[in-house]
Amino acid sequence: MSLIKHSSWNIIGAVIPTLIAVPTLGIMARKMGVENFGLFTLLFALVGYASIFDVGISRAVTRMISIHKNDKKLSNNVLSTSSWSIFIFSLIGMLLLFQLSPNITQWLNVSERLYDDTVYSIKIMSFSIPIFLLTQVWLGYLEGLELFAIINKQRIFTSSLMSILPLISLYINNTLSAAILGLLIARLITLIIVYLITIRKSTFLFKNFDVNILKNLLTFGGWLTASNIISPIMVYFDRFILSNISGASVVAQYTAPSDLVGRLGVIPASIAKALFPKLTLNNDSYKQGVILLGISSIITIIPLFIFANELLTIWLGNQYTGLPATVLQILLVGFFFNAIAQAPFAAIQAKGAAKTTAYVHLLEVIPYLAILYVFINFWGVIGVALAWTLRVIVDSLILFFIFNIRYKLPIEEA
Repeated sequence: MSLIKHSSWNIIGAVIPTLIAVPTLGIMARKMGVENFGLFTLLFALVGYASIFDVGISRAVTRMISIHKNDKKLSNNVLSTSSWSIFIFSLIGMLLLFQLSPNITQWLNVSERLYDDTVYSIKIMSFSIPIFLLTQVWLGYLEGLELFAIINKQRIFTSSLMSILPLISLYINNTLSAAILGLLIARLITLIIVYLITIRKSTFLFKNFDVNILKNLLTFGGWLTASNIISPIMVYFDRFILSNISGASVVAQYTAPSDLVGRLGVIPASIAKALFPKLTLNNDSYKQGVILLGISSIITIIPLFIFANELLTIWLGNQYTGLPATVLQILLVGFFFNAIAQAPFAAIQAKGAAKTTAYVHLLEVIPYLAILYVFINFWGVIGVALAWTLRVIVDSLILFFIFNIRYKLPIEEA
């Protein structure tokens, strides 16, 4: 019953901000224009790719805290050590993104009139990396304690800010950099709020650093790092390759429906987050998790698939009719398989077998990028959607097969 309760809190914490984000993104799309809006979605995804500098620590924190939650001293040391580690790693990521901003802008094939503002926007976005990653670690600690009600009450407010503040910034100054600055401010407010919640549960945020705990975190998180490097390539790199080949001016035809599908992903992700701490202890919740993921996904997909064209037109305007609707329908098929795959993915990692999911991603990445390149050259925007959907279907089947064959075993010692 607690899985349903925690999943419900996670879904509420994700759905309410999404209901705010959908109309605000629609207004932003009309106000910014196709190329600028496409760039905004690309830069938003760029911070997600910065999770490589998390080196798997936030997920490892959730696992260690869920197993050792009754050991207050150890839990405090885990939180403090992980906070220091992530702060250092994230600074490296911030400096790299800041320094490479002109190269990234050039690679994205941005039109000349938007070049300078895009470089400036990426530099602003680089400061989000330590803010974002520290927030993720502290949320991982709270998730390990299964404080999902508290987490999602703050998420309703802070995630809504991430939609509202960029829109407000656009009305002050209608540029990409203004929207990115609004997003940075929203992330900073989120960090402060999560910090205030976390110190009520532990006063050890930066008071200690234990090398042995870091080794334990990296032992589990190290394989997650491989996944964290490769997974964002497969999740986000499609739009960057499309931008490079076809130009930033067309990328919004894919990123708009892709962003919608990504926002739908908060529902299975919410269930998986509630499932993960339980699976560190036993497999009892696994079947229930698969059923919840499947039912919630089908209920979400059917109306969106039927009314894809009408939905995108109302949401983003007439510039997104026709082709983007077909892209959305293709992505929704992949969404279902990606959603139910959250269960075996969480279960495998909960058993301490992060290397298994890393191996899967390692095996997938080269064939996927090859297929993606070929499909883009043959079918353009449609090809990107087909490649992504094909990849997540194969990924889902592999994860279910591996879990059922190899990992229906007692949980490994931490």
